[in-house]
Amino acid sequence: MRYLFTLILLLTLTCESVANQRTFEQAQEPIFVGDIALFVPVELLPSDSKLVALKETDSGYLIEWDEADGASFYYVEQLVNGVWQQVGSDVWHQAGSNANNLSMTISGKSSSQFRVVACGQYGCSKQAVNQNVIANGDLQLSQFTISKPEITRGQKSALSWEVHNASSVKIVGSDGSIYKNLPTSGSLSIYPWAFTNYTLLANGFGQALHASQGIVVNEHRDVIQTPFTNYIEPLRNMGYDVIARSLVALPQGVMFSTHDEKIALVNKSGVVLWEKQLDGVVANMGNYDADSNRVFVSVSKMDGTGQTCSIDINNIDNYNCVTTSSSAISRPVVIELASSANSETEAPMKLVASIDMKGNLYVMDKQTLNLTHEVTTLPTQVAKYGVTANIAAVPNSSDLIMRVSEREYASISIAEVPVGGCHSLSSCAQSMFSLFSNDSATDEQAPPKLEVKLNWVKEHKE
Repeated sequence: MRYLFTLILLLTLTCESVANQRTFEQAQEPIFVGDIALFVPVELLPSDSKLVALKETDSGYLIEWDEADGASFYYVEQLVNGVWQQVGSDVWHQAGSNANNLSMTISGKSSSQFRVVACGQYGCSKQAVNQNVIANGDLQLSQFTISKPEITRGQKSALSWEVHNASSVKIVGSDGSIYKNLPTSGSLSIYPWAFTNYTLLANGFGQALHASQGIVVNEHRDVIQTPFTNYIEPLRNMGYDVIARSLVALPQGVMFSTHDEKIALVNKSGVVLWEKQLDGVVANMGNYDADSNRVFVSVSKMDGTGQTCSIDINNIDNYNCVTTSSSAISRPVVIELASSANSETEAPMKLVASIDMKGNLYVMDKQTLNLTHEVTTLPTQVAKYGVTANIAAVPNSSDLIMRVSEREYASISIAEVPVGGCHSLSSCAQSMFSLFSNDSATDEQAPPKLEVKLNWVKEHKE
């Protein structure tokens, strides 16, 4: 049976390039007809750099550009007296390595017109890219937004951005997706399969900025045909678009949240006891603390920030929140934290611990929700994919168990750093310095610091 298929093969037939005496290889494509292979020369050139940025200096110009797919080196040309001439040597760059070396310093100001050509194993791109960004100030990230922060699987959302004075713009998703060679402003349609955190990375002339947006993806719910009865689902009939995973059983009934940023408590008879409008969405179940008769919830806001809130279930007006620097999705937990100043016979403090999507840890008083300790960042191994799954607190301890990836779980321990104590070489040096510092009184008033230790990371095997 005869069949035909095409496969790109890297074949080393060397040919000489007339321009600049550069040597390239000829890419060839094998075509199979039965058992016979015929090789046909094909064109396989690198893409163009999408951004070429120029910045004037005291002695000349600094030019930077973004990485082109398939390129192993670049050369820069300057328009002098109406003729394009190469300036400097070829700039070699290994794909995937640090893009900060994609730059060239130009001495003199005979011309401000430049262009960059990308070259690879099989030749140079056909079209040189003239500078399309004139940097006249510091790098700025004016906008990075998402059109729909919550969708059903299969639906579309869009990322929009605007940066200034950048030579490289790309967006990296926590699901492994990478969108590079982006313009300084634009929009991008996305179809994530599960929760994904997208980070925009902008670079230019020694500066770097980033911003993140997360999107929650709900699974599609099939409509199940059931026999008609006289029962009408009370919450839906009353106009509540309930988030199913937010339901939490309380002594008075069931508390739930809605997609239009509300929380409410309904009793067993279907009567809504109270309702509260929030500043964002509570995407997960709250944590009920019987000792204080409060529910602690995490709130995700449209502007990318979040909140940890405390609700008195008997008095909805007794409600307070603390702001988190990024969206908060995983529910808060109650931990027992031993004070470094207390003796072993004293009981540990019962506090509320909350972690936002970027891995910032907030520890608060259960009644007032005031921060009791400095905000601490979790280890990179724990927070590198974003913290979105619910967290479990190990009873009678300050240990937490959390999901850190699709198949991995981790255990961390939270401890209070001794004030003025020597728990490490750096802290000993700081303690000694504080004895002779005028800031020692200020240090005593500062909230205590926390130390987060990674105990283990284990893979979940089904």
